[in-house]
Amino acid sequence: MEYIMEKTLTIFTPTYNRMEKLKDCYDSLKRQSNKDFIWMIVDDGSTDQTEELVSEWINQKIIKIEYIKKENGGKASAINLSIDNCKTNLWMCLDSDDILTDNAVEIILKSYSDIIKTENICGLLALRTGKDGNVMNNKSRVPNHVQYATLTEIRYYYKIDTEYAIVYKTEIAQKYK
Repeated sequence: MEYIMEKTLTIFTPTYNRMEKLKDCYDSLKRQSNKDFIWMIVDDGSTDQTEELVSEWINQKIIKIEYIKKENGGKASAINLSIDNCKTNLWMCLDSDDILTDNAVEIILKSYSDIIKTENICGLLALRTGKDGNVMNNKSRVPNHVQYATLTEIRYYYKIDTEYAIVYKTEIAQKYK
């Protein structure tokens, strides 16, 4: 399947009654140095004013936002719905209580251009850090000389046990949900 769209990356956020948390997420996306993305929000049956808040943001037209509301079914069903509806080359999950650094999309897209034609790479991975820049839950970092590694190598060989920000080639995510 070829993905033809005006944007390259879908940043997916699952939400359920998290409108208070979504504001920081939205603010971080507005600050992106590269706006070549769609923010896809899948609302898993929220009963707060999430839908109204997101409608306001859509009307502001600062960033491209797609909003999907569904019956409550859990995060896994929201992920699968997002992947099914993704029409960009890349897909990533950004939880409603997370934020991105201001140049995250720029870094993702530059890295993607380096791997786009590499068939045995399914995506990109970054170690998640706190506001202090330290890797979350772990003081280790992948050694600078390592450009390519599997999740297994990162966790067991390099002994980095933390959360990851993972960007998938959409065609792979759709094939192996």
